[in-house]
Amino acid sequence: MTINRNEFSERELELLSENGIYILTNHDYSEDEVNCIDDKIEDLLIEKGFDRNGKPTDVCDEWEDLFDKFRRVAHVQLS
Repeated sequence: MTINRNEFSERELELLSENGIYILTNHDYSEDEVNCIDDKIEDLLIEKGFDRNGKPTDVCDEWEDLFDKFRRVAHVQLS
């Protein structure tokens, strides 16, 4: 499966790359690779989007939007 890098804003790609996630052009991702990226983004949403008390941080909306967009663009199947 390919993931269209152009679906993401420069800011979203920056957030991903700052955290070791790179969406490559013309790369054929396996289902396992897509699920791994999805898991990493979900972990980052929890880590960066909420404080220790579970309250949303200033970047919560940004990470939530990115998480939702990745799932939509990559057609992640929820189990």
